[in-house]
This record gives sequence, C-alpha cells and structure tokens, in this order.
Amino acid sequence: MTTSPPAKRQARGRRVPARTAAAPTVTRNLEPLDGFKVAFDGKDIDEFIKYGFVSLDSEINGDMPKLRAVCNLIMNNITTSNWNGRQISLQSNNIGVDGALAIAEALQKNNTLTTIHLDRNDIGDSGAGSVAVALQKNDTLKTISLDGNGIGAEGARAISEVLANNKSLTTFAFGNNNIGDDGARAIAKALEKNNTLTKIFLNSNNIGVDGIRANADSLQKNSTLKVILLTENSIQKTDKEKLKQSAPAGVVFNI
Repeated sequence: MTTSPPAKRQARGRRVPARTAAAPTVTRNLEPLDGFKVAFDGKDIDEFIKYGFVSLDSEINGDMPKLRAVCNLIMNNITTSNWNGRQISLQSNNIGVDGALAIAEALQKNNTLTTIHLDRNDIGDSGAGSVAVALQKNDTLKTISLDGNGIGAEGARAISEVLANNKSLTTFAFGNNNIGDDGARAIAKALEKNNTLTKIFLNSNNIGVDGIRANADSLQKNSTLKVILLTENSIQKTDKEKLKQSAPAGVVFNI
C-alpha cells in the first residue's frame, strides 16, 4: 500500500505595510535644482560658479542624465543667489547630436541666458541645425560659441539662415570647424542683412580666397560688425594683403 506524500504547507509571508510617498518639501521652482544636485553627486550648482559663469566644462562627458538636469535648469530659467542665470559654459562634454538637440530645446524656452559656450562637443552639422532652430525662437542670447564641433558647410548654411534675421546675437564664435568656401559664402550673405553682430570668429575653417573675399565684400553692406577673425585659413599671403585693404575703416578684418 502506497501512501501519498504529505501536502506541503503553504508558507505564510509577513505583510509589509504599504509605503506612502513623502509629501514634497520643495516648491516647484526649486525642483530643477534638486534634480541637478542628484545628477551631479550631491553638488549644488553654486559649486560650479566661476566669475559669474556656471562652468561645467568636461563635467558631463556624454552623461545624458547630467545633461538633462542642466537642460531642466535652462528651460525653467533657474537662478540662485549666486548665479543670475545669464552665463553657462558646457565645453568639451562630448554631448554629440542628441545633446545638441536637448540643449536647443531648452534654449527655446529660456529667456535669461545671454551667453552659452558649446565648444568641442562633436555636434556636427545636425547639431548645428538644432542650434539654428533654437536661435529662431530665443531672443535673449547675445553670445554663442560653437568652436571645434566638426561643423561643415551644411551646418554653416543652417546657421546663416538664422543669422540673417537674428536681432539679439552680438558675438558668434564658429572657429575650428570645416565650413570651407561654401559655408563662408553663406555666412557672408547673412552678414549683409544682419544688423546686431559686432564680432564673428571664423578662424581655422579651411576657407579659401573666395570665401574670405565674400566676407570682405559683406562688410560694404554691414554697418555693425567691428571684428571679423579669419586667421589660419587657406589663403596666400599676397591675397591676404589685398583683402585687408578692402575692409572698411574701423573694422578689424584679421586674416
């Protein structure tokens, strides 16, 4: 006669009381600062302030949660007792095309920043296109720097379409890219219409004599530009001297 094995007793677990969310203790305006602190390992934004700038150069290094935390500050126009929300530097952070898009979307909602540095971030032509879209809607930025981002003629054309009618930028840094003559000519056409820029930097962009001549000619129609930097491009010394002489009096035309 066989007997059935005894039935297993069902284990009874202890009931764990349900957790309730703690009531928020910060206001809505402070939430982006809390998010920044979490993303940056407990550091407050004030710890990154140098000479009035929030300087996050090489602090993000492609980390999208950190970048999103910064974008959240920008789009919500956050200020602190030590930072007026006007100047930020995000150089050498490897943000790429996606990061440029995130920054651009934040800039479209911002109305406090006057200066942003995005140098050496590998944003390319696509990233430059995103920045161009932001500049169509943002009317408070006065200085933007996109040096060393691998931007070619396509990106220069996207930017130039905005520069032609932009009413806020006074300084535009676009050096150490690869816009060539085509990109330089597009920028020159924009300068013929622009009436707010006072400084533009196009150094080290593989621009030849045709592109530099186009920019020299644009100065005949532009009455606000005071400094144009075109050094370290592809032009012979004899051509440099001729083109320098064509610049209007009072304009620093450095080639």
